[in-house]
Amino acid sequence: MNEYAVRLTVPEAQNMVSERKNRLFLGDNLNVLKRLRNDSVISGKVKLVYIDPPFSTNQEFTFNNERVATISRSNGDVIAYSDVMKGDDYLRFLYERLVMIRDLMSEDGSIYVHIDYKVGHYVKILMDKVFGRDKFINDITRVKCNPKNFSRRGFGNIKDMILFYCRVTFVLTHIICW
Repeated sequence: MNEYAVRLTVPEAQNMVSERKNRLFLGDNLNVLKRLRNDSVISGKVKLVYIDPPFSTNQEFTFNNERVATISRSNGDVIAYSDVMKGDDYLRFLYERLVMIRDLMSEDGSIYVHIDYKVGHYVKILMDKVFGRDKFINDITRVKCNPKNFSRRGFGNIKDMILFYCRVTFVLTHIICW
């Protein structure tokens, strides 16, 4: 673990919040968000948020020692995470976190939410509710390098979406290209 990765319980995290410029918390993000939202050092000052929540797939994803940089659905491997929430439960899970994240963001802050095409439209409506429809900036397409299009009938899964919102009305002053 590097100097910025800290595994803490929530009370310990609250005491550490002002001692480090960069932090990585491992644990239940809802509890950490609640604590950070009540911390005047952080609340209302976060300029950029990127989240990659579960995609509501109702599946377990795994990894093994030979494949540590890739998470898949292989049988017999170690479970990396369970993505088992569906429907209203999934949207409630995401809504709670988005509201807390919004409260943490600065007035000039922005949020990017990486999601797949199956739930992306529902998540966009949810984000419209939390941030406001006028705060939606763009739907950024992320084309997959390895789309895992196993033999099947139908169209391939070749892209994900990144929903980009701002806290207040956004004015594009320059475009960064890479």
